[in-house]
Amino acid sequence: SFCLEVVEISREERDVYLIPQNFVDTGTILGGTVKLRNAVEAAVLAVGSAVPLFYLPLAFNIRLMIVIAVSVPLGVFGVVGIGGDSLTQFVAHWFHFMKRRRIVTPTPQGNLEANRHRHLRFISKRYRIVYYDDTDTLPHNAQVLQRKVDRHGKLVKRQTLYDLLPIEKIEDGILHTTDDRYIKILEIEPINFLLRSPREQRSVIYSFASLLKVSPVRLQFKSFSRKADVNAYLDKLRRDAANEPDADVRKRHMSYIRFVKRLGSRDAVSRRFFVIFQYEAPTNERNISYAEIVSTLETTARNFRTYLAQCGNAIVEHENEDEFLTDVFYTLLNRRTAVQVPLQERIQDVLA
Repeated sequence: SFCLEVVEISREERDVYLIPQNFVDTGTILGGTVKLRNAVEAAVLAVGSAVPLFYLPLAFNIRLMIVIAVSVPLGVFGVVGIGGDSLTQFVAHWFHFMKRRRIVTPTPQGNLEANRHRHLRFISKRYRIVYYDDTDTLPHNAQVLQRKVDRHGKLVKRQTLYDLLPIEKIEDGILHTTDDRYIKILEIEPINFLLRSPREQRSVIYSFASLLKVSPVRLQFKSFSRKADVNAYLDKLRRDAANEPDADVRKRHMSYIRFVKRLGSRDAVSRRFFVIFQYEAPTNERNISYAEIVSTLETTARNFRTYLAQCGNAIVEHENEDEFLTDVFYTLLNRRTAVQVPLQERIQDVLA
């Protein structure tokens, strides 16, 4: 039995799967090596450039050399494409990017006026903008977008962070958006995939593939990290060191405390992992009740729990799902404040 076990382990280590290059041959030619669209574009470039070159008033040998020097590289360029896309796809993506690109860097001073008016038009689609002639007539509870008067001498109501977030409310552990979408967020406990045996790794891959077959179409896996809070652990170590009667052991305790403190300030990072999905209504059904939406999302959440448990992951259970969602957004939007001030303390400070 010992020899059989060794053979089984060695066979498992050498379990390699080879995927041929033409495993997807839809819309391709020459055994899946060239996409049909790239071949058509290459033919158009090569023939379109070769025909007028052949009519040049030059000797045949010279015209042939010119065609080879110009048309052949154009044909190869059409076959290869740019960045995995064909030439027409690349041009279409470039124009789409230039039309819809978003500027995330500081805006030049010359474009501030245009951006301000575009910003106001965006607000006016959802909110009523009230203009005031001066600050004396401004209500006490009004929030001002711009304290300085604009070119019209008006003051505008300020857009807050709540106005920017497309969140209407959080209820029943479900995120309600302003565009009538219902989103569910689950927190996942991670596993170390590399420490699993090859057989366990294959089992995890197959289980995850099965999950993707039954999961919603619109699915997102989100993770964020921050420095780990080791203060509670350090306090426990200090109490243990203070209660230790042996001086040598207490000295080792203090050395370990310094090590943990140094490690926590540089390398200690805590990570949280989430899976996010939304309710997808059936195509032919109308007037779906909210209870049916909640039931569908809960069924999807149970599927995630079942299949992720087969992968070795567990879904973190929370006593209050609404508070959990609020804490997630509080942590995302206040990375530094969330480390020092917990959510409950922040709520008390705001309501005080």
